Amino acid sequence: MPCNGDGHEDGAEWGNREGAVTTSERPSAKWRNVDTSGGGRGGDRGAGEEGRDGRSSVAGGEADDRVRGRGGPAGSGVDRRSCLKAAGAAAASLPLLAAEGAAAGRGSAGSEATGGRGVAGEPAAERHGVRFANVVDMVADAGCDPTGSEPCDTALQRAAADYTLLKFPEGEYRFTETNVLLDYANLGLLGEGDVRFSVPKGFNEKLIVIDRGTGALFENIDVDLTAPGATPGLHLAAADDLEIHDVEFVGQGIHHDSEPRDFGNSAKGSNGNPDVMNALFPIVRSPDGTGVVENVVAHNAGLMGAYTRGGIWIGISTRGTITLKDCAFSGFPGNGVYASRTRGVVQVEGGEFRNNDVSQVRIGSDGSYVRGATIAVDSTSSRSPNPGEALNQRGIRFEGAKIESGRPVARDCDVTIAATPHSEGGVVANGTCGEFLVADTRIGIGEDYVRGVQAKVPDGGPSYPPPSRPHGARLRGVSVTGPAAEGTAIELRERQGSTIEACCIQQGGANRDGITLVDSPNSPVRDATIDVTGRPVERFDSPGPSDVTTAGSCPVPSRPAGGPGVGPDAGGTGVDLSHVLTIASRGTQRGGTRASYRLAVDGELEPTTANDATIDDTDDVSGSSATGQVGLGGRDSYRFTGVVEAFDVDGTATVTLDGEEIDPDAVIGKILDTLAVESTSDERASYTFTVDGELEPGERANLAEATVPDAVDGDEASGSVAQGGVDDYRIAGPPVRFDLDGPARVAVDGRPIDPGALPSEVVTFAGGEGRGTYDLSVDGELRTSIAKPGLADPNDTVLGGRADGQVGPGGRDSYGFDGEITGLDVSGDVTVSRNGTAIDPDEFLPPVDTLTISSRGTLADGTRATYRFVVVGDVKKSGAHGATIDDNDAIEGAVVSGQVGGGGRDSYRLVGDVLAFRLDGEADLTLDGAAIDPAALPGSILTIASEGTQAEGTRASYEVRVSGAIEPTTANDATIDDSDSHGERRASGQVGLGGRDSYGYSGVITGLDVDGTATITVNGQEIDAERFV
Repeated sequence: MPCNGDGHEDGAEWGNREGAVTTSERPSAKWRNVDTSGGGRGGDRGAGEEGRDGRSSVAGGEADDRVRGRGGPAGSGVDRRSCLKAAGAAAASLPLLAAEGAAAGRGSAGSEATGGRGVAGEPAAERHGVRFANVVDMVADAGCDPTGSEPCDTALQRAAADYTLLKFPEGEYRFTETNVLLDYANLGLLGEGDVRFSVPKGFNEKLIVIDRGTGALFENIDVDLTAPGATPGLHLAAADDLEIHDVEFVGQGIHHDSEPRDFGNSAKGSNGNPDVMNALFPIVRSPDGTGVVENVVAHNAGLMGAYTRGGIWIGISTRGTITLKDCAFSGFPGNGVYASRTRGVVQVEGGEFRNNDVSQVRIGSDGSYVRGATIAVDSTSSRSPNPGEALNQRGIRFEGAKIESGRPVARDCDVTIAATPHSEGGVVANGTCGEFLVADTRIGIGEDYVRGVQAKVPDGGPSYPPPSRPHGARLRGVSVTGPAAEGTAIELRERQGSTIEACCIQQGGANRDGITLVDSPNSPVRDATIDVTGRPVERFDSPGPSDVTTAGSCPVPSRPAGGPGVGPDAGGTGVDLSHVLTIASRGTQRGGTRASYRLAVDGELEPTTANDATIDDTDDVSGSSATGQVGLGGRDSYRFTGVVEAFDVDGTATVTLDGEEIDPDAVIGKILDTLAVESTSDERASYTFTVDGELEPGERANLAEATVPDAVDGDEASGSVAQGGVDDYRIAGPPVRFDLDGPARVAVDGRPIDPGALPSEVVTFAGGEGRGTYDLSVDGELRTSIAKPGLADPNDTVLGGRADGQVGPGGRDSYGFDGEITGLDVSGDVTVSRNGTAIDPDEFLPPVDTLTISSRGTLADGTRATYRFVVVGDVKKSGAHGATIDDNDAIEGAVVSGQVGGGGRDSYRLVGDVLAFRLDGEADLTLDGAAIDPAALPGSILTIASEGTQAEGTRASYEVRVSGAIEPTTANDATIDDSDSHGERRASGQVGLGGRDSYGYSGVITGLDVDGTATITVNGQEIDAERFV
């Protein structure tokens, strides 16, 4: 039961703070002895205002002290339509005006009863504890047009009155202006059945504004923003008793003047884009007031990188408590829930927040929490038109900023950062956040360098004062898993007195550390399991005890991004066709029986702890097969894609597939998934699709007798449907390409997918009897691992428009993209197909260049020249142009170094660009025989320029990290100083007195920390270093 911010137990943890009262404990005044004869306000408008401000009834009676009662099913989830029928049925049962009564209500009697503002009706309606004296049918009584042809603005404004429920029968209601409804007590808008409020194209305003009253209801009404450029918002405010239920924002919500801003801006609305309206503004103005926002859904599919429209904004006007229950917000460029700059309390309970830019949920005030929510970032399942341009897709963000930082809490959440161009982490506390708690939360990280939990230095950042002490992070029962490499899973900076207790980290990516503590003394690590490839715990000026076990398995997010059950936005390209097979021993400690097994599939296979299984050293997983044993009541589980090719169990065991008990023999060779194409009109719709795996017609596919027969050819199928017909196919891999022409719905195992979100081109690499490697480049954005979502392969790397990896015997890797292949290099036993047709990789070999370094010295003078450069691509030594191939010249990854002297020369065969060429001594460079200037070579150049002068003496220090190689260069008038240092993927140093340092690098910038005042440019364009912190 929530209290003191996040339940009694959290109140104890924070020292039993005062003033934190929950919605379940606070009395309500929703029914103020209303005179149902229609007295309402009476004729004196001023007296009515004073009565409401004094929290008495409009008629002057005392406030009812009853405890609020909640309507609707508990824990109803985000399946909004499951609640609409019940809401509509309840609405239909409300008493309505008779025709003659309605006529009288709009005449003089209605004016007398409501101060000339309302329409009279029958009394005694109640929704979610808010009571109404009058019910108005907005079509029969108020004259609204339910077909959407005529505007409803005037009728709405005339019908609004105190203690009045405005009921909208099923239909579409058109609004063309902002409808401002102020100073009402107990005003409600309720839809009956399927109700939509629509707006014209380009509408970037608040559609409804309800404010300066108490008791406001908005329920079972969708907001239609499908008109081009429409971005309407709802402003719903009350001093107390705000109730918002079962609302869906339907449409994309992209302002026609918005565009991505490559390096972002710290202030929304000041980055050159228009100030676009947020979707929902819930406000509770009284410190003792409460509000509920339940089952509100908005899948915005907005423009990433624009930092414009947000989902929910709860700002400084809220002083009371707002509870967000089972809501779903995705695809917003300006935060999913932005609720960190309020003096009120924000309680996020359940719900799903996916693929929003900047942050999924953002809180910070005292008593605020996120509990039981699913937080997911996965660009491969995003419906945004440009997921690759997101600025910073954090999971949960804690901050104080313009308010005094409270002690925000995240508890029992599933957080996944699976694929994104940039994210600071799963849970991030920025510099304005003081103490915070993360408890019993599962975090999955699939992107390299991204942290599971990050607590920044609590210095307030560049714009705000530091938060009040204490600054400690409290992590208890936190799990961080996933294949991310490099960096660290948990990082705390200057967080003295932190505690990390009973946490579990299991990350297998290369060079991944567990916990990093920087300037955070007295921060014990207790009872932790840390299984990583790097250092389990790393302390920098952070003395304290560490109690760590370095082997074990950890809980994973129960509903990761792109997996089943993540919500309506789970369609798109990230179709997860993975299955879970569990072998459970029937033996007991007493019985002592054991069972052994052998499992082989034709797709991907990995062990999992699903269904309370354990991952044991005695079990062996090799490629697509596994062997092991279970006994003494134990169980093993495996997640896999494709078809089970072999499965033998020796002994007594129970086998389940996706939770259902099966006969082990019955699953062998069975294709487990169904794709269906269903006609939605009399008009014929034709289709062609390709899957990554086996494909066979289902019972409803007609290959012979239809007017236009369906056809299956390998992994491709084509056909057509009309007049409500359905074609189905059994598939052993996800659809990776789908062309649909005409009205039809497409679903996989009942889960809708968007054919338009799938790529137009698919390249598949299939392993033969041996192992093969590949390197693919395209002129668009590659969609990562679309063939095996949820089963990341650490041997494959995708960066922008380039992928390299390997496939073993029987293995397959597929990539989707829109554009053309610009380079393809294959070695070993691997075949390549494009859209199901075999292709010759040699047709796509990139051009090869020869770089030659020739010494200007002679054997007599003995002069020598040394060189060092980076290649973005492949490089090999060559004897071209009379060069020698010497052992003292080295190629280490992307970095080449060597020396020439006595008239000698070195040559290299290149596929790609050369950058950051450093030459010490006398030598000439030629590229394919033509002389070149090293400074003119292409590549990415990062420059850090001090803004200080000799007089000021100011300096700036920096550290930069990249995904490829990095080398110092004198480009842009920079100097190369002994005090600066660089390694394989990072460089650090300092600039001052007007100096500058430059680096050539390959790949992308993955981190950039600057302490001091400096200007940062990439290829001459200034960037914001904060984006990369």
